[in-house]
Order: sequence, then structure tokens, then C-alpha cells
Amino acid sequence: SSGINAEYGGPLVNKIIKELHKIFKRQKLSITIEQVGKTINFLDTTLSTEDGSYRPYRKPNSKICYVSNASNHPPSILKNIPSSIETRLSNISSSESEFNEARQDYNEALKRAGYEGNLEFKPEDEKKKKKKKK
Repeated sequence: SSGINAEYGGPLVNKIIKELHKIFKRQKLSITIEQVGKTINFLDTTLSTEDGSYRPYRKPNSKICYVSNASNHPPSILKNIPSSIETRLSNISSSESEFNEARQDYNEALKRAGYEGNLEFKPEDEKKKKKKKK
């Protein structure tokens, strides 16, 4: 399950929270809404409501695991795992410094899985240049 952490308050927000609880309950699901700082953790991204920045997010004590480089997967899949991770982390990092704060754990996980190299930030303009034209 995913949770959303956000700062909230006021009658409108409280009304929305009650309605969300009703919707989830009808579907036999539950939702947890916690009051924290000025950030929202959603899936694998932390969003700041103060300055609009965003960065990779992992639940505390979660372990990053990737398919072993020695696995029986097609070589094209194995070859693309590091670049896919690099692209994803770059996409969910609003700046190179946000990327650099997160990359060590992902580099270590890739090394444990038998991959070489280090993840590098891909600025937005670089990401757009690499897209194939149809």
C-alpha cells in the first residue's frame, strides 16, 4: 500500500479527508493520512510544497534489489537496467544535488547485482535529445 504524507488543516481539507476515508471504506480499503512537514511522499518521490522541489524517496529500512547481471534474462534487458535506473532517478530529481543525495544507495545495489559504473544525473535537456524521432 502507498501512503500520502502531507501537511493539512482547515475545514475544507478535513472534509476531503473524511470523504476519502468513506470512498476507501466502500472499496474495503484503508488510507492513512498523517500530518508531517511541508512534504508529500508518494510512491518513489518526495515532493516539497514549500519550494516545488522533488527527489527520490524510499521507505525507511527498505532494501534496493535489482536482477543479477548473471541472470538468464535477455542481454538487452540486463544491459539497460543501469541506464533505466539512471533515467528514473534523474526524472524524479529536481536538481543534480537532489540526485546526488540519493544515488549512492542505488549505485551500491547495482554493484551488488554485478553491474559496473556509477549513475550520473541527466539534465532535462539531455533527456529530451535522446528521444527517438518517429
